[in-house]
Amino acid sequence: MLIRLDDGGCLTAVRSSGHALLERPGMLGRLFRRSRWSTACAAVSSLVRTAARLVAERPALRVQGSAPSAGEIAFELQPIEGLAETERLWLAGVTEFLVGGLRDVATDYPRELLLKIETKTGR
Repeated sequence: MLIRLDDGGCLTAVRSSGHALLERPGMLGRLFRRSRWSTACAAVSSLVRTAARLVAERPALRVQGSAPSAGEIAFELQPIEGLAETERLWLAGVTEFLVGGLRDVATDYPRELLLKIETKTGR
């Protein structure tokens, strides 16, 4: 999972692919024999899809993206230089929510989510 941020810490791109499988199905595996997808996978999918929908619905932002198959989603915001301060603050909030949520998932499920965050300068 890759998150790209601009120098101001606002979201510029997201790329996520793959499914996290349950390591030890336990009770969930017995209850849902047909599905072995994990809580981490569901959490990441929900966070990323929600962020994508929010930025795509925002008139001031231009977004391109795709979800070509199950477990894959990518989107990129067009350059946001010159964005009104209110819009930039809104985007900063969405970014903080997405990154914070993904960090929580990566902390709780370190074997199931590899999270990489890059800034425009490559840090």
